[in-house]
Amino acid sequence: MPGLLNEDRLTQALSRIIQILNNEYGKVAYTLIKKGVKNITIIIKLEKNISDIRTVKIKVSGDGSKIRVYTGATSLDLRLKRLLMELMKGD
Repeated sequence: MPGLLNEDRLTQALSRIIQILNNEYGKVAYTLIKKGVKNITIIIKLEKNISDIRTVKIKVSGDGSKIRVYTGATSLDLRLKRLLMELMKGD
C-alpha cells in the first residue's frame, strides 16, 4: 500500500535530512529512533552551531500520514516537514 510507512523510505529520508543538517547546521552528534505502538519518534542531536539549534525531534505516525517536526526554528521545521512528506510519499 502506498500510504504505509516502510523502513527503506524512512531510512532514505533520514539520511537526506542528516546530510542537510551536516551541511547547513553543523555536525550531527547522534540519532535516536524510538518505535512506539502508534508512531515513530526520531531525535537528532547536533553539535554546537551558530544558529543555536541543538535538537531536531521528528514524530511520524505509523502509516506516515502525520508528520511533526520540532527544532525551535519555524523555517527549518517547515522545510524538513515538506522534505519528509515528499520523500515519504515515494515515487
